[in-house]
Amino acid sequence: MTEQQPPGWGSQQPQQPGWGHQPPGWGPPQGPPPPGWSPPPPPRRKHTGRNVALAVIGIVVVFGIIGALAGEQTTNTPQQPAAPADQATGDSEPAPPDTEAPSGPVTARAGQKVTIRDSLGNAMGTITVGRVQTATREPGAYGLEPDRGLFVATKVSAVAQRDGLQVNPFYFAVVDSSGQKYDATITGDGFGPALNATELAKGQRTTGTVVFDTEPAARHGKIVMLDWLDQSRTIATWTY
Repeated sequence: MTEQQPPGWGSQQPQQPGWGHQPPGWGPPQGPPPPGWSPPPPPRRKHTGRNVALAVIGIVVVFGIIGALAGEQTTNTPQQPAAPADQATGDSEPAPPDTEAPSGPVTARAGQKVTIRDSLGNAMGTITVGRVQTATREPGAYGLEPDRGLFVATKVSAVAQRDGLQVNPFYFAVVDSSGQKYDATITGDGFGPALNATELAKGQRTTGTVVFDTEPAARHGKIVMLDWLDQSRTIATWTY
């Protein structure tokens, strides 16, 4: 006896509408493109790495050219010959006169002004030893007579260019032609007001007479000024 299957069993189910079919608009467009339509341009490729490399190479080339030009200019520049030692240049200063030499005793003649310097070469001021007088007796009714036979007198003027210029009549001495040295002495005012011991500030000045009691051989000789810090060192001489 044969069994009968219920209706629909063993037979293929009917396909649902839309299954296996693409909905409208899916897939490539059907038919020719509409008028004026063109395909979009392909995306541009980026070359960032290549651009950076090219920029670096360009900078290196530019610096290389600049260096080559600078080297060529240096090579082609003629060397200036050294100026001879005896030629004065624009930056050099003329040598000071003998009366302002920074080392050793300054030499001058009586009546001349000299510049006095300290041990470091700094100009302290100017000293002028005036005309030298000689006499066997001090001028005036009550003038004194020299113990050694001859008075030598001169007027000394000092002007300070820096603070601390020391002036003292006993910083001066007379040296005769034989080398004998005579220190200053004290007399009246017959030869004029005496030079006082003082320390001058910058811009100050003083004047006075210094008298020496000497042998007749000192009628011609020189007046010397001694360093006030080292009495064994002569810093200036005036010949008379």
